[in-house]
Amino acid sequence: MIQKLTRNKTILAIASIVIGVFMMIRRGSMVADLLKIVGYLLLAAGAAYLIFYFIGKNREGVRLGYAAVAAIAGLVLILRPYSVLNIFPILAGAVLVINGISNLIQASQGEGAPSYSRIVAIVIIIIGALLIFRPFRIWDALVFIMGAALVLNGLADLDIVRRFW
Repeated sequence: MIQKLTRNKTILAIASIVIGVFMMIRRGSMVADLLKIVGYLLLAAGAAYLIFYFIGKNREGVRLGYAAVAAIAGLVLILRPYSVLNIFPILAGAVLVINGISNLIQASQGEGAPSYSRIVAIVIIIIGALLIFRPFRIWDALVFIMGAALVLNGLADLDIVRRFW
């Protein structure tokens, strides 16, 4: 039993390290690759909805709608992943800036409001602005951090397995 667990943990640790290194090396295109994978999954989901519409007992028009939306979203993600990448950080940044400004106003209005509320609001505004004006720098940093975390997690798992042997 322990041999099976250590073997599985070793395999997962090695996979984690390999994926983490891959993410750290290909961080510029990694998010686009992931979006393409999601696009293929959405395309498959659209096909499944279409099949279930024709094979299923009740032919609900909603299934055709789901099939069309999933297929169109899948095609957009497959054919234009960078377009989606260009829009998403800007929208997320705008939401963060608006939310940060709102939080800053609310934190400044209250008597005796803690100063850390204002600091957090300002940090949120700065992060939102970075997402708007430097979207790919943020993606690169996030993918690199995720890759480094996977590598560290894999190394820690290998150390744990080593202790059991």
